[in-house]
Amino acid sequence: MNKEQFTLHNNDISENYRDKTFHLMLNDFRGAMAYWLASQQINTSIKIGIDKPLNAFTKYMQQKYFKTEGKVVGMTYEHLDRIINEDVFIAIPELMELNEIEGKDFYDLGALARNVFYMICREQITQPL
Repeated sequence: MNKEQFTLHNNDISENYRDKTFHLMLNDFRGAMAYWLASQQINTSIKIGIDKPLNAFTKYMQQKYFKTEGKVVGMTYEHLDRIINEDVFIAIPELMELNEIEGKDFYDLGALARNVFYMICREQITQPL
């Protein structure tokens, strides 16, 4: 069976899905953050646990957007862009600590934010609730 390969690049998302409303749950954010924290962990010689920054990020999202378990929140592309960005990550001390690791193994919070943002968008576009 010959399947055509489909890719959805970040540029495609930015250009074609700005008018989309994403219906998100806390686990969408937590899963994307866990994926990218663990992915970066593999590429670094410093082995730090991801639990501390992941739990801090989760707590932040719970306090701001997901006060009840299982809540679904509709967010526009622009709203999502305002809450998943480098400035927000810098404001969470446990994420900022990742950026302060000495040498080449530090976490680039701008790249982390972009990766988390586009992963959430991509999942919602290709596999909506």
